[in-house]
Amino acid sequence: MTATVGLISDRLRSAILTGDLEPGEYATQMSLAERLGVSRTPLREALRMLELEGLVLRESNGRFRISPLSIQTVVDLAVMRINVEALAVSLTVPRFGNADHARLEGCLAQIDRYAAVDDWVGLEAPHREFHQMIVSGAGERVTTLLAQLWDHASRYRSIAFQRAADSHEVWEITRTEHRGIVDAFEAYDAAAAAGWIVTQVARTALVVAERIDPTHPVTRVHDLVERFTGSPDLFRTDS
Repeated sequence: MTATVGLISDRLRSAILTGDLEPGEYATQMSLAERLGVSRTPLREALRMLELEGLVLRESNGRFRISPLSIQTVVDLAVMRINVEALAVSLTVPRFGNADHARLEGCLAQIDRYAAVDDWVGLEAPHREFHQMIVSGAGERVTTLLAQLWDHASRYRSIAFQRAADSHEVWEITRTEHRGIVDAFEAYDAAAAAGWIVTQVARTALVVAERIDPTHPVTRVHDLVERFTGSPDLFRTDS
């Protein structure tokens, strides 16, 4: 039963994070069971797991709703990633060897290729591997946490890339940030690498927040950027 519940929760999580189950979409246990071809008992347990993760909301009359996109979640994810990922990157830089540097360059080449042909879905695998590599020296519990945060941020990243008319313009900035991270790793400059990852996570969050609701304040993200980079005006448009 446990394996079945885990498999169902993985399938549901993937459907939510990739947008197959749309943000705000309503569903019943019966409809989901039919859609996935599973029985309702393990499905019920899987839904409880995703409810704890914040991906599913329980409604009345046995219905569930896929958590809608929200700026609050965008900010929360960015705040957690900035704090944890900056430290993880700093711990990983001195542990890298020649093979690691070569593999990181390989990920970057794959990412650039997928972006060049607008294959944002295909890009996700090397992009994920890239970010897993640059935190790999921080220990299992930290990397597991960051992997979960990455997954939860994936449906928000799609707003900045897959669904955006200016995706190439946005991606060119991301490409520059990736290059900065790789160069900092090559130079064994942990502070610079951490600074680049803070900049990238914060900027992506601000792009997404702007597209969801441009009037909503994102003060916590700006404050963290200032704390890590020393620049109070980086990304600010209201000063």
